[in-house]
Amino acid sequence: TGDADLDAAIERFGIHGFSEEGWVHDYLRTHPARDLAGECERLDRWTDAIKRGLRGAVLEQYEYFVEASREMSTMGREVGYIRSLVEGQQEALMVMKNIDFGAGFEVDGDEYGDDGPLGDGLDYLDDAMDLDGDDDDDAS
Repeated sequence: TGDADLDAAIERFGIHGFSEEGWVHDYLRTHPARDLAGECERLDRWTDAIKRGLRGAVLEQYEYFVEASREMSTMGREVGYIRSLVEGQQEALMVMKNIDFGAGFEVDGDEYGDDGPLGDGLDYLDDAMDLDGDDDDDAS
């Protein structure tokens, strides 16, 4: 009966421009005085139903607020974590920006001869073959 009472109260008293005095005058004009006790009981039930409805609506909205606050806190922690990752990446990029990768590869004219900076590619074999320290090129 709570929902029915609430619906009836909204239908009767929820109209725009409702006048309490006008309603009381109309009620007393159309109903006998002995019906006043019953009408007061009904109005009290409606008042209680409205209070319960409002309490329920406020509680529901508060639950939504708590859930939204929880989600915002989680998002705040996630944003903080992402920010720390981005800052780490920025630091890495700044370090890499300051590295002179070309400094070790500077070629100055014919420093390496006609074979280029890597030679003919077989120099390591010559060194590996000369393990005993003898210079085979001098023996011939």
